[in-house]
Amino acid sequence: MKARMFSYLEKYYDRFSERQQKIKYREIIERVVITTNFSEAAIQNVYSKVLERGFPSSFALATIDLLDLEQRT
Repeated sequence: MKARMFSYLEKYYDRFSERQQKIKYREIIERVVITTNFSEAAIQNVYSKVLERGFPSSFALATIDLLDLEQRT
């Protein structure tokens, strides 16, 4: 299920404009900080590392969006 959800989210975020992706990035960080033990800095670090490895921002957004999947299901 996680792989299917990741694939869906990546495709979903790929259709966002750069501005929409920035807004979603902030929303995800705010939510994940509240629902998990991850700090904002840790989430930002994960996002940055994914981008540094050459993945698109839609992939990085999907990655951090799933950090609290278990708390949301």
